[in-house]
Amino acid sequence: MGAVTKVCSVLLRFGQLASSAIVLGLLSHFFHRARSAGAPHPSGRLIYTAVIAALSILAALITILPFAFSFWAFPVDFVLSVAWLLTGLHTCRSGWFRGYWGLYWSRVRQTGLRPGGGRLRRWAGCAAWRAVIAFCFIAFVLYLISGILVSYFSVVPQSSPAPVPD
Repeated sequence: MGAVTKVCSVLLRFGQLASSAIVLGLLSHFFHRARSAGAPHPSGRLIYTAVIAALSILAALITILPFAFSFWAFPVDFVLSVAWLLTGLHTCRSGWFRGYWGLYWSRVRQTGLRPGGGRLRRWAGCAAWRAVIAFCFIAFVLYLISGILVSYFSVVPQSSPAPVPD
């Protein structure tokens, strides 16, 4: 059962790394757009999510190889799963989205011109925000599964075969 656990752990770490990198990439792109649009400072909710994504990337990179210490890092998995859960789940219809995220996405998009000429249509970044929410949830689930899997097989003593009588 040890080899299966190691393979599952590595696959979960790759998923955690990918989900965290996608969230951090989308938020970094938004921070760039908001700065270009003249936003005074990023929302605290977005800074928290970006920090959790960066810490998750670091944790996944450190524990991706199936060494002994990576299996004893299951408390970190539980802490990060709770941290991902607390990132917030406001939809595109919430006041925060319309007042902050949508405002800066649409302000930047309305001032640009398409390569073929003409103005861009109004797009408030709802798809990007939904992608952030989706990958936050995926990261939460992956960290929770990893914490449960690794803690179960690391903490629960494995039964050894009975000695064979001579």
